Amino acid sequence: MAKVYIVEGPMKGQTLQFDEEVVFVGRSSNNDIQINDDTVSRRHLKIFKLMDSYFVEDLKSKNGTFINGKALNPGQSMQVDDNDLVSMGRTQIRLVETPSMNPFDDLSRTAFENEEKQETGSTENEKRAWSNREMGMVQKTVEFLKAPLPLEGFVGKLLEILLETLPRIDRVAILLFDEKGEQIKEVFAKPRRADHKGKVGYSRTIVQEVLKHKDPVVMHHSAHDGPASDPEDGDTQEIQSAMCVPIISNEKLYGAVYMDGLEGPRAFRQKDLSTVKTLADLAAMALEKHRKG
Repeated sequence: MAKVYIVEGPMKGQTLQFDEEVVFVGRSSNNDIQINDDTVSRRHLKIFKLMDSYFVEDLKSKNGTFINGKALNPGQSMQVDDNDLVSMGRTQIRLVETPSMNPFDDLSRTAFENEEKQETGSTENEKRAWSNREMGMVQKTVEFLKAPLPLEGFVGKLLEILLETLPRIDRVAILLFDEKGEQIKEVFAKPRRADHKGKVGYSRTIVQEVLKHKDPVVMHHSAHDGPASDPEDGDTQEIQSAMCVPIISNEKLYGAVYMDGLEGPRAFRQKDLSTVKTLADLAAMALEKHRKG
């Protein structure tokens, strides 16, 4: 059972407990957890459990949701534990008695904080370098989309570009859904290293969450095994971090881009999400064209 402890706001000091897999939080009495704060939206955010971890998703609230002072994009899910401070309007909450998402104790958290400090103090040249890398990815994608590649060749190129653009990820997969966007139809995957060959799976739970809600899911510091596409293929490696972004065009779900890190708790940074979204948008247009034939 998890609890929401209200750190600041009109209800400061109160503790609200829940044991549901999904709970909605907001000002309205229709929510599972009601917050009496006029700066909180009627339905402000969603807390849901994925495997043994808890995630927070902003529901397009008026004043936004912040995790440790950083804005959470509407529709984006971010993993939290009892060390994280979630802010909405004047109210600040913590989820307490939740499993820690950090399997490396304070060492990984310190390393991530140092990484954030380095990013904050990055030079203009470093910022331009990142911009150039992202621009290069877009240009490469646009160029090969002009060529009449078969589906397998098209998806293979996307996998290569992702591995090249995001140096921290260990595995990447593109999952294509059926015409209704309800079931996984095909999976194309690629590992970074040869010793990962034959072990290219994906977390079913994360992909199913994206398929269901059509929103990105970001997971850090996961201490759980990621079920592979085939449960008998022997992929029992622990996923340390994962990201999954839907491929959508004209509100139609074509598939998802999935990637994870097996050997480190931070396989990607926050800004990588926008990079993958850009590629997913390009992929969606190509898949739409491909299906129309």
